Amino acid sequence: MREDDGMTDLGKWPASRTTRHAYEKVLTACARLVSFSTGVPPATDGPISERQEMLAVEDLIKFASMRGG
Repeated sequence: MREDDGMTDLGKWPASRTTRHAYEKVLTACARLVSFSTGVPPATDGPISERQEMLAVEDLIKFASMRGG
């Protein structure tokens, strides 16, 4: 990939259906979901574990609602 290639070149997606912002949102949701699913939960219940679960649910909802166009 050349440095000046855009996200549409990388994924071979039509430029009219892809924006860098949308790509970044999908990438962020995927990264956070993978971190949550592969991480070790805290040893105790508390605000941190509650926040982790809340963020994972929010990311799943955002990820599920993302679509091209």
